Amino acid sequence: MNECTLWGDKIMVFTEENLADVGCEPQLIEKLLLVQSEGQRYELTTLLKEHRRSLLDSIHGRQKELDILDYLMFQYEREQKE
Repeated sequence: MNECTLWGDKIMVFTEENLADVGCEPQLIEKLLLVQSEGQRYELTTLLKEHRRSLLDSIHGRQKELDILDYLMFQYEREQKE
């Protein structure tokens, strides 16, 4: 990630590519870059945390699907042995 110096403080600068790499949709990328350019650190952090929570919810949903599939496969294999 890029860094720049603003009044002696180092701040991280997110790029469109960085944000796309972490699964942000174009509208969110636009909003994040705008908020970043306006120096709204709290809002930027809030939006990034919301996106992280969304990704985590997605992972948990997929894990549930995987667990169900594993169970179905287990049941199927068990029936085949009988």
